[in-house]
Amino acid sequence: MKPHKSAPKLCRHKAKNLGYSTDPRTKKQIYFGTWGHAQTIENYQRWASEFLKPEEFFSTSTENYRDWE
Repeated sequence: MKPHKSAPKLCRHKAKNLGYSTDPRTKKQIYFGTWGHAQTIENYQRWASEFLKPEEFFSTSTENYRDWE
């Protein structure tokens, strides 16, 4: 899967007075908190930075595991 060029915008749900974004992968709204609060923006920025990271594929080989014996 290709990395995304930009994160979805932070929007305002006027009826609920909440900040949200729509995740294009799942088409679901993700709520970050009350609109206008600093914590809402921080939550959005944290989510957006994770959203923009390319997916990392981890090896399932046992080479990286420490032998506990």
